[in-house]
Order: sequence, then C-alpha cells, then structure tokens
Amino acid sequence: MQISAPLTGIILGNGFDIAYNYKTSYSHFVDSEQFIELLKKGNSLAKYIKEVKNLQNWVDVEIEIGNFSYNMQQSLTQLEFINQTKIFKAEFFALRDALSLYISNQTSSLSNKKMDKLVEKWFEPAFLDRDRKIFITSFNYHQSDVVNIYNRFYDHMYERNLLQIHGQADFYSETPCNIVLGVDENNRRSPEHNFIVKAYDKNTKATPYLRTILLCDNYIIFGCSMGETDLRYFKPLLSQKGKKFDIYGFGDDGLIEIKSRISSICNLDSFITYNEVNFLNSEEYSITR
Repeated sequence: MQISAPLTGIILGNGFDIAYNYKTSYSHFVDSEQFIELLKKGNSLAKYIKEVKNLQNWVDVEIEIGNFSYNMQQSLTQLEFINQTKIFKAEFFALRDALSLYISNQTSSLSNKKMDKLVEKWFEPAFLDRDRKIFITSFNYHQSDVVNIYNRFYDHMYERNLLQIHGQADFYSETPCNIVLGVDENNRRSPEHNFIVKAYDKNTKATPYLRTILLCDNYIIFGCSMGETDLRYFKPLLSQKGKKFDIYGFGDDGLIEIKSRISSICNLDSFITYNEVNFLNSEEYSITR
C-alpha cells in the first residue's frame, strides 16, 4: 500500500492519559477495588503481581504475566503444569476483565489546557497543508481524550479513523470489554501459554497499524514506554532512516529511560544519525506536575 499525500503518525501511550489526570497506570489498577476483589477470590496471578508491586513499589503487569507463566514451567512437574495452566488461564482472563472494568470507570474532572494546545500544535501542519493527514494510534484502553481529538480533528485524520490498537473500555461498562492484555511473542513466558500473547489475540488491531505506520514521514510519540511487550510495534518503526521523530518523555529520568529502551530495540546512534530526532520533556504538560 502506498500513499502520495504526506502523513504524520501520532502514537500515544499511557503517559497521555496520565497527563490528563486519568488514574490508568498499572499501579493505580493494582490498588483498585477491582483488583482487590481478585485477591479476595484467591486469584494467584493477582497475588503474585501484588507481591511484585509491594517489593518494587511499581509493576509492569504484562511483564509479570509472562514471568508468572515462565515460573510455572520451571517449577512444576508436567502433570502439575497441565493442571495449573487451566487455573492460570481462567485467572488471566479474570485479571483482564477486572482491568477493563477499572478503566471504564476512570474519569477526570480536570481539564488540561496545556495538553489541548500541544495536541493542536501537532495538527498545525495539517491545517497549513490540506493534503497532510494524521494517523493516530493509541495504546490506551481509555477513550475520553482520544475521542475528543477525533471529534475536533476528524477532517484531518487519515481515513477519518483513530486506532486504539488494544481495544477500548466502554464508559461505565458493567460488563468487561474486549481489551488486549499480555506479552509480546518474544517475551519470556511458557511456550504452552499462547493465550497470553497479544499478537494471537483476535482483538488486536496490529494489521492496520503495521500496514500504515511506515508510510508516515514524521512521528510524534507521547507517553509511550516502548516496553518489551510492545516490541513488535516499535522495532520496524525505529529501524527506519530519513524520518523525523519527536519523542516525549517525562523529566530527565524519563528521557534517559526512553533512550535506554530505544537502545534495546535498535542501535541508538544509528537511529539518531540517520533520522531527525528530538527528545522532548513532557513534564510541563502534566496536570499532576
């Protein structure tokens, strides 16, 4: 597929939600009523994730799902593993459903004019050149602010579409929604636990992302950790040459962490040398600053 019109790719991660004061991080979820309910029901996966958070004071739920899977394979006999896999599968989907319900009930009563102006700045090239379109991908389950973007800039968006690559949680849903949770196919896990691999989930919208993202001539990446569980989305993106990248990180430490993540995905020096790359501090835009 080829397009002749100029195309900007905007990729949004959880830091975008956090900037708008939505409590949508994994740490927020682990402290939530929905997660506590899992613990009350004896969900051993949730218990393991809670123990990791208590030990480290933070947790990447997806990475720990993979670690839990891997540890099962290493520590159990074959028969125990088969029996425990049935339990693990049920507990994994219960965890995913609890996350969906938690996200669906997250609201923010605070507006963020700085972020609104920043988003408008991202669209300025499309205002000046009516041929330029904006392709937006969000890794977030929450939909409030990305829907606002969609409504404001509908005419400037590529195929008039906004891609929530891992699904979305409906507002105030009383039943779980089909969100995607899990690990990259190359992450540490048991090879018998394919049900935790995001690439194999029928709800993953990876195809329209991978079909379009490399067609862009410049990129804006905001609030993305570019973590291990999303390697398949960022490796082809960061392996390009001759493109422009504006990559936001929260504070100096956040920018260092992003550079470290890029180094684990591709050669950082080559990436910076063969592309126009700007690392930008997003701290001033956060409503919680």
